[in-house]
Amino acid sequence: MTTQRPDWIDRWARRGPWLVLAYVATLAALRLWLSPHLEVDEAHFVGQTDLRLAYGNSHPPLYNWLMHVALALTGGAWAPAAAAVKFPLLAAFHLLTWDAARRLGGSRAALGALAASAFLPQIVWMSALTLTHSVLVLASAAAVVHAGALLALSPPERRHPRLWLWFGAAMALGAMSKYSFALFLGPYLAALWMGRETRGIIADRRVAISAALFAFLAGPSLIAASLQMRQTTARMSKLFSTEGATSGLDLPGIGLDGFLSLLQAGAAWAGPALIVWWLARRGAAPAPAFPDRRADAYVQALGRTMLASLAVFAAIVLAGDMHRVRERYLTPALAALPVWLAAARPLEAPRLRALACLAAFAYVMALVGVAGVTTFSAHRLAYPYDALAAQIAGRADVEGAVIVGARHVDGANLALALQRRGLDVRAAEAPWPGQPEPAGRQVLVWEGRGPRPASLRDRRAAEGPPFVVSAPLANRSGAVAAFSVEIVPPAGHVR
Repeated sequence: MTTQRPDWIDRWARRGPWLVLAYVATLAALRLWLSPHLEVDEAHFVGQTDLRLAYGNSHPPLYNWLMHVALALTGGAWAPAAAAVKFPLLAAFHLLTWDAARRLGGSRAALGALAASAFLPQIVWMSALTLTHSVLVLASAAAVVHAGALLALSPPERRHPRLWLWFGAAMALGAMSKYSFALFLGPYLAALWMGRETRGIIADRRVAISAALFAFLAGPSLIAASLQMRQTTARMSKLFSTEGATSGLDLPGIGLDGFLSLLQAGAAWAGPALIVWWLARRGAAPAPAFPDRRADAYVQALGRTMLASLAVFAAIVLAGDMHRVRERYLTPALAALPVWLAAARPLEAPRLRALACLAAFAYVMALVGVAGVTTFSAHRLAYPYDALAAQIAGRADVEGAVIVGARHVDGANLALALQRRGLDVRAAEAPWPGQPEPAGRQVLVWEGRGPRPASLRDRRAAEGPPFVVSAPLANRSGAVAAFSVEIVPPAGHVR
């Protein structure tokens, strides 16, 4: 492989940040143009933007705090507020990944890292359309990788205090973004300690600056989370779901089906990028040696981090007899993959050019896909919540009521639509089994014309039989959304 780098690599690598900002801005504008409603993950923040140290449903506080600020800045406009939080975080992930790869492997690695992200579905597709907390944990993990790269590449005598502050802040942001961040942070710190060249980061006495800042920023929320473990671990119940494709392979006392589900999730999360990269490097000359042994050692530590994170997760799944692992659960563990691929397995210039063109096509197709799904399918962003809310308000007195949806995305969007009509309503998630339901007047809503679904079956008796509201979706799918509605009187009400 020639050691001379073509000018086009440097040129396009320098344009990387501008390309990222243009892409994410286009994505945000497209999202807001397509729908004023909230996606599934975004809807969970409705009724959850008061300032607390910990929230229910296993949610750390940082994203809720960011939504609180965004709502204040947008005058309570939910869709713009949600976009104002998520898309800058997505841009931050790409920019931090680009800069970390650039510092470790030069322009070739910087361009390669942006290209690699295009073949990771959780980044290029799910983060663009659905995910919220996972986008925050992506950005946080990228921040840790970036801060660690700065420390690893700096001689000990040139490690400025601001680098240690950035390292501590990045770790704290991750701890307050998603509790599964621990599956990345623990193996990452262990991997740094195991490497001869990277051990100095952990052994340096100035790491106390990072630890102190971490404790100051994340400590209160972690203490609060530990004091309400039931709410903190609530979403772990999803790991015990037996609805996965591997559930038929279960063995008593050991999570074999969960382990197979983990392998399946890992393949879905990272497989496309690994396959594309393997094909791009097939028959290529061996990767050249790193010009800086410190960069080489840090990239190796990133590889050990990902393997150790997956191994720890697998051990937990097997020992806990868990059954199902979703792709998004692996996001913190695999967030460093673009940097590792681009720096540890660099591509020759002609192959990198071809891969960059293919990646650009993938990013454009993500934009087309977001528009297509919203325009031509029965997607929640296209549901006619305003028309349905008008029918509900015309059929029943809902002033002062709590809107409870069998799926919170429906209850939240209907509540916001009723608020836009000037009605005093709020949204609440269907309580977990054993939790008390709201004491006031409730409006129960569920999709379809059947009886109450299981999540609402144990609620109080309604004032009368359910009624149905329906309207065509606000897109070209031709589908009709129909919801059953019941009005539940306040607790203690006697008819």
